[in-house]
Amino acid sequence: MKPNSIEALLPDVFRRTLEPGTPTSALLDVMAAMQAPAEALLGRVDETFNPYRTPDRFVDFLATWVDLDRLWTAHSKPYGSGGREPGQNNRIDSGRLRELIAHASYLSQWRGTVKGMLLFLKVATGFQGFEIIEGKTRDNTQKPFHFVVRIPAAAKPKLMLIKTIIEQEKPVYTTFEIDYLPDEAEGE
Repeated sequence: MKPNSIEALLPDVFRRTLEPGTPTSALLDVMAAMQAPAEALLGRVDETFNPYRTPDRFVDFLATWVDLDRLWTAHSKPYGSGGREPGQNNRIDSGRLRELIAHASYLSQWRGTVKGMLLFLKVATGFQGFEIIEGKTRDNTQKPFHFVVRIPAAAKPKLMLIKTIIEQEKPVYTTFEIDYLPDEAEGE
């Protein structure tokens, strides 16, 4: 707030005594200066809640708002909160977590479906090419309420994260297996 904006809020008795160089005028300047940091923050509050623009220290908090904190456990904390080793299998880096937060509403609408699970896996891991085969096992035997998730060979380092996502996104009455798609380099 500018000093004249604050002045308009003061009672008449104070406004009549406002003259440059008086203690009341100095107090008004101090009040305006004290408001500046809060006003600056409010002026860019949209940055705080935009997953792409928020500071790294706030990403984990945003993730809890959209129920993504369920992806990490006591021995696997999200990006920025410490406690995770750089090579851990279910690490979700800041960029992937920001993408998941941005897609959270859409993913929530498709939870428990093939479409939702495939998109969730793609966004969370950064790999494309996941496949889901319903009603069969890995050896092609019919099995009701069962599915096989075929993951790209390059996604093997994210296996723990992939299993966590599948467990939490699948319908509760279903069972699943994980199989690997052949490495594209092997086929050439």
